[in-house]
Amino acid sequence: MEPIPAVADTTVIDNLLRDIFSGGKVRMLGTIRKPLLVAKDVGDLLGIHNISGSIKHYNDDEKTKGKVFTSHGMRDMTLLTELGLYRLLRKTHKLGTGVFYEWSYKIVKESRVGPNHD
Repeated sequence: MEPIPAVADTTVIDNLLRDIFSGGKVRMLGTIRKPLLVAKDVGDLLGIHNISGSIKHYNDDEKTKGKVFTSHGMRDMTLLTELGLYRLLRKTHKLGTGVFYEWSYKIVKESRVGPNHD
């Protein structure tokens, strides 16, 4: 694995990940170790207008379908796995380039489960 690039200003990514995992702007299902994030919420947060098109070719380990409670009752919605979230973060223009991909994966995982816990 290549070393994680140094990041000059991590404020944007820190705030974004905080919003995703604890800011209440993204509905999360699953467990803390295997979170499932409502793709539409992540897309809204990242300013992606066509989230379905952005994740259309994601694999089953990156997205899934699930029942989500909405103001209109239970709905089938697309959910991103943690891996799917990082793939989306890697290619989003809001973060500039993909240099934050591995950095964000490491930081978020450690913040959830602590270092050296798989």
